[in-house]
Amino acid sequence: MSVQNDIEKSIKLLNKDYSEVKNFKGITPVYPFNTEDSANLFSSYCKFIEDKRVLTVTGSGDSLLDLVVKGSRDITCFDVNALAKYIADLKLAFFKAHLGEERGDLFKRFFMGDSYGDEILEYDLFRECKNFLRPESLYYFECLYDYMKKKGLKITNNVSSILYQQYDSFIHFPNQNRTVSNNESYLGAHNQKVLSRALEDTENLQIKFIDKDIMDLAESLSDEYYFMYLSNIFEFTSTFLPQKRLRIRLERFKEYILNELKPHLSDAGILVFGYLGGSNNMSEDVYYDKSKYAQIFREDEGFLIDDLYGCHGKAIITANEEVIKRRKLEMYDFFKLYDIVVIDK
Repeated sequence: MSVQNDIEKSIKLLNKDYSEVKNFKGITPVYPFNTEDSANLFSSYCKFIEDKRVLTVTGSGDSLLDLVVKGSRDITCFDVNALAKYIADLKLAFFKAHLGEERGDLFKRFFMGDSYGDEILEYDLFRECKNFLRPESLYYFECLYDYMKKKGLKITNNVSSILYQQYDSFIHFPNQNRTVSNNESYLGAHNQKVLSRALEDTENLQIKFIDKDIMDLAESLSDEYYFMYLSNIFEFTSTFLPQKRLRIRLERFKEYILNELKPHLSDAGILVFGYLGGSNNMSEDVYYDKSKYAQIFREDEGFLIDDLYGCHGKAIITANEEVIKRRKLEMYDFFKLYDIVVIDK
């Protein structure tokens, strides 16, 4: 899909024309911030990330920035929504321009606003970071801003356009996100500085974007990755698999991951198949009894329901036998220590 086509479809979103918005595919609004706590999850897997080649869903761009904070210098991002890479690149540019570290409140103002109905993605702030964008992204945003100026349009935080609405229309509070006010995320006071310093050395930072559906991703991969993060895609299988029963869709998805994606995992690496964080996705794609996932993703097939050492949520991971065994021992040691601390109190 060309940049010009992305622009034309984005202009429809700016005009509140959502007729082509379907199941995250093509050109759809982007979530402003992560809805899952990838920052804490990455902390649990930091030794699989630092100085390693990694793969992640692009999404809001937050996972990309969190991975840079955790020390990865070679990151491949994929998303079926072509707009995701532009928002991710814009967030990167903001920190490359040192607007995040030196004037931290500007980031929240730019991407979130302070209160219901505020304008976001203001052009004056965009001008301060636009020279740090990739040429493709620069052209995309300049065309959108030119169009908005001619039509007298603004992007606000209470209406979906190229970003999903992030303030509830009734109670006027920000919709749930796991990045803002999370000290483990790239917006934590210390991590903002870490991120800005990491982005100064752009020559040794490799970031690649792939516009692909998860089921077509494997054919675009030529590298091996030490850490692969599929976020909560498994909670939306009805949008890309035809089977009616959830169990059959999950088994089909599992088969694809094992046969097509896992061969791109380094021998000592970890693939995070899914993030179990108490999803609010009210649909036929989710088991509310989380114990059912252990029946599908069994240890004898190389899976583990990983407790993430006390972080919010759990992860469904797959790895080689030695890595799985080590993670189980580390979980046991962690919870044994936790029990001792509780008793001491």
